[in-house]
Amino acid sequence: MSDDVVSLLQRAKEKIAAGWGQGDYEPEPGLVCASKAIQVGAACPIQDQYDMGVALAKTMNCDSPGRRHNIPHHNDYCLRTQADALDWFDRAIAYAKEQP
Repeated sequence: MSDDVVSLLQRAKEKIAAGWGQGDYEPEPGLVCASKAIQVGAACPIQDQYDMGVALAKTMNCDSPGRRHNIPHHNDYCLRTQADALDWFDRAIAYAKEQP
């Protein structure tokens, strides 16, 4: 994956660090979910947006039984915390750095 994807994931992680929430793209002013955070790169090429989603999907900690494993459902799992979301983005960044 490109350096741009790594940079975009890092920017998205900064959004999560500044204020994270569940249940909506922007549950309260200043809070964002994972899906909203990756929209930080909305002006980037569609391939970079896709690659950001792939990196997140490939690094999900699938501990949400009975839930579909996609970004919104993973973010909104009732036991998920902001620390979990930040760790998830760290894993996605590491994954993206390892990819060609």
